[in-house]
Amino acid sequence: LVDSCYRYMFSGCTSLIKSPIIRATSFVGSYCMNSMFQGCSYLYTITVCFTSWPAKAVTSNWVKNVPTTGAFYCPSTLPDERDTKTYGKIPGNWTKMDLTAS
Repeated sequence: LVDSCYRYMFSGCTSLIKSPIIRATSFVGSYCMNSMFQGCSYLYTITVCFTSWPAKAVTSNWVKNVPTTGAFYCPSTLPDERDTKTYGKIPGNWTKMDLTAS
């Protein structure tokens, strides 16, 4: 993904309950998914295909103010990392689910 390509794409969307599958496996630019799902108050499922966390700026604030519980589908090799300061990883109390098992 290139600079800012999905930045703020769904930010504040209260109708989104399930993310589209994020098929990107590598990130070339900065802020690609910055604030992408910020404020999506009914989002309960996110699905990604990347196997390692990108640089902090790529996903910063992407899950800020989403529900406190949900399902995060990803390859089993993606580290189970939580980030409560910049909201740049898996949301705090969400369950990490193996993408290949879904």
